[in-house]
Amino acid sequence: MKTTTRYPSSNPIIHSATPGAKRHLIAAMTSVAVGLAAGPAHAVTFDINTADDFVNPGDGVCSVREALIASSTGVPSGNVPGECPAGAGVDTLDLSAITNQTITLLGAQPLEVAAGLDITVDGQGVTIDAGGNSRVLELGLGVSFEASDLNFENGFTTDRGGAIVGEEVTLTLVGGSVLNSVAGGKGGGIFMTESTVSITQTFISGNTAGNLQPGELGGGLAIEIGTLEMTGVTVQQNSVAGAAGFGGGISAVAATVTLDGVGLIDNDAPTAGGLLLAFLD
Repeated sequence: MKTTTRYPSSNPIIHSATPGAKRHLIAAMTSVAVGLAAGPAHAVTFDINTADDFVNPGDGVCSVREALIASSTGVPSGNVPGECPAGAGVDTLDLSAITNQTITLLGAQPLEVAAGLDITVDGQGVTIDAGGNSRVLELGLGVSFEASDLNFENGFTTDRGGAIVGEEVTLTLVGGSVLNSVAGGKGGGIFMTESTVSITQTFISGNTAGNLQPGELGGGLAIEIGTLEMTGVTVQQNSVAGAAGFGGGISAVAATVTLDGVGLIDNDAPTAGGLLLAFLD
């Protein structure tokens, strides 16, 4: 079943669901002094200066993968000029030095954002291409990830979330795209659970869910429990494979969903081709 549906920005759709003493004194003063000296970590901006995907501590460049590791570990990616500095866990990746270039991921190694990090990416039109070998991006528990003008392409997994996957995260996408990715289970492009998702002016197209597991959901995007807000998004030509799939474009189960100016165009699934909103008690 193919559907073409467009929801005007003037009429957003909203659904909700319920689912001795001196020594002690010296020790104490020393402890306070150390604490004051350490202080809180300050947010770091990583200037990404290569479109290559590798980890090499002596090459004098800072890749996206090295920056994400440095943010997690608090250790520089190398000791020569040009390497990524130590991160703070609340950091920004600036991709302006590689504007509009493509980062091709090596082997079956998705980019990973470690649990608890707060990452912002200024994408500058860069494409991250998994080449059909892995997901593009995996978000750890409690992550906050925000990307602007960043494209995620050609992800693959036999599980859920072909391009992007996360649990108990906050995901914000502004601009960019999620394209041509495949999940054996739910969420061909994106799969989120117990998460808060906001997507604005993004193109989600050519993604497929359920090619290995029949009866799956969400060719373009699937969310289970949480909040989904989409504004000015085009969800086009996504699909759910098999004989009993649902929601070729979007699937939302036990979630609060707001769609404002969203175009659902030519999405395909055996049941509920364009959009499935399902709510559990």
